[in-house]
Amino acid sequence: RRCQKPGSAPYMQKEISHAPQKMRETQTVEVNALGNHLAMNLTVFVAGFVMYLLTRIMVRTPGTFLSARFSRAGQLKGRTLREIVAIVGQPSACSGLAAGKTLYQWHATGYRIALRFDANNICEGVTHESRS
Repeated sequence: RRCQKPGSAPYMQKEISHAPQKMRETQTVEVNALGNHLAMNLTVFVAGFVMYLLTRIMVRTPGTFLSARFSRAGQLKGRTLREIVAIVGQPSACSGLAAGKTLYQWHATGYRIALRFDANNICEGVTHESRS
């Protein structure tokens, strides 16, 4: 009676009693894999968001600084080109206008300003200013 044939009741019970254990192990492995997958996706998302913020800050920084320099300059109308350049730096571009006037432009990523000057290089005011 100690040895029983395969297919007899005690042999089958033993095999059936291991089935739930294997099922639990399989479910645990699947849950762990799902958790690892979610953790990896979350890590990639957070890393991407951090890169987005850093890029946004680095790209906009020059425009932010240029805008701040013009804000510190205060009233521009009536100042000479030389005074304005001493405060904010060299213009990015200039264009000749009618009646000997000149349009000077300063621009950096995220900020642009254009000032019109008379024939004596006295600022007549801001013709265009934009932030993006």
